Amino acid sequence: VKPGPTKQQVVDAILGESEEDEEDEVDALGDQSPTGKVTAVPTGVATPAAAVSTADSHSERVNFIWSVKEILRDHYKRHQYGEVILPLCTVRRLDCELDDTKEKVVAKAGSIKGDLDTHADVLAHVAGHPFYNTSRFTFETLLDDPEHITENVYDYLQGFSPNARFALEKFGIESHIDRMGEAGILFMVIQRFASIDLRPAIVSNLEMGYIYEELIRGNAELSN
Repeated sequence: VKPGPTKQQVVDAILGESEEDEEDEVDALGDQSPTGKVTAVPTGVATPAAAVSTADSHSERVNFIWSVKEILRDHYKRHQYGEVILPLCTVRRLDCELDDTKEKVVAKAGSIKGDLDTHADVLAHVAGHPFYNTSRFTFETLLDDPEHITENVYDYLQGFSPNARFALEKFGIESHIDRMGEAGILFMVIQRFASIDLRPAIVSNLEMGYIYEELIRGNAELSN
């Protein structure tokens, strides 16, 4: 069996771009810090669980995503926040990237008989990305059924293409879905991520990379 990509390879695919694009984006982000990155660890008062993000700058987006820790606080140790926030940030980015072709992919998947994984190339072509999701759910529609949030999140995650599933499994995300479901906080966490727009038209690949760096840095400092 051919091994799937690592989680880093999938993240790289999400963030992949040309050097020219990177240079243009660095110019656009350059007023935030000498390196185009915000260097402060996200802190501050949490927004309400049902908050809608109005973040329109890099630092505001990082702070909003990092505020998920306020929901996790009574159920996770500080050094464990990143185990939830980083993979779900990745999944939300994928969700936003696939939004434009989601209905076409779901329709195509519905017309395929047998194992969808054997038709990965066809579905990826319809999606316009090297990954796809055939579940009927998105982050937004997961919120329509709070009583079945855990099983629906599982359905959503299993709808990803084999390469994306392989990488997400390396994050150990499923154990956290169960844990948050049992704690009664999964809906609030999904709701928080659903409220931030991470579409590439809004958040460039370069900036998304910076967001990951800030989240990783913040989690590392909590682990010390």
